[in-house]
Amino acid sequence: MQKQEAERPRKGLKIGRFFFTPGIIPTLAAIIVFTLLLNLGFWQLQRAEEKNYLKSRFESRNTLGPMTLEELNTLQGDTNDFPLKTSGHYDNRYNVLLDNQMHETRAGYHLLTLFIPSGSNQGIWVNRGWLWAGHDRSILPDFPAIEGQQALQGRVYTPPDNVFLLKKDNFNQVSWPFRAQSMDLNSLQGLLDVQLLPFTLRLNPGSNDSSMPREWHYLPIGPEKHQGYAFQWFAMSFALIMIYFFTNTHKIKPEQE
Repeated sequence: MQKQEAERPRKGLKIGRFFFTPGIIPTLAAIIVFTLLLNLGFWQLQRAEEKNYLKSRFESRNTLGPMTLEELNTLQGDTNDFPLKTSGHYDNRYNVLLDNQMHETRAGYHLLTLFIPSGSNQGIWVNRGWLWAGHDRSILPDFPAIEGQQALQGRVYTPPDNVFLLKKDNFNQVSWPFRAQSMDLNSLQGLLDVQLLPFTLRLNPGSNDSSMPREWHYLPIGPEKHQGYAFQWFAMSFALIMIYFFTNTHKIKPEQE
């Protein structure tokens, strides 16, 4: 009698000669993991759409001629990647070394110097390029000061606000040059006696003190990569469902019929 009870299948869904008998705990675990995998897949698709927009924006604005600050100020909305030309002088008292910037597998900084356009009461941070950090990070690298009137050409770049940082910059104790983890324009504004423009200028490669490497990777990961990642997450979610059904499906024995 006990043997017959042990061989009797649990209550479940009968499909032909099979019984689908999932347990509560495996079902809950499968639902949670399946939902997580789907969300990761849709998130990667969203990232791919964002990268497609950035790619098309760069390509369309790359065909334009350089604009002046006056022309740029008349534009509404996003001004990233617009070519810009301006003239003026550097304020060599103020330099920011933007940390954790890589070039050819070496760690270093991006050097940003405050620039005052001619006839303007506003300043703009100009990204002059990459500097090697050196073997001793406690010693900041040397860089040349640029004197006199300068004519610059580059592209507009607005630093993101939502940068994930393990350690935030301390703007209460600042010495120049200032080593920073991010370009927080609002916080830097409080350290200067000039009004800042709400973006930075990345100099064109090969122009204006081009001894510093300038590789502006506007898309370090293209949309195709994100689409590939999305396919992997969706494939894993499909594999999870298959495993869930196969491990919880049992063939009905002839004596159990």
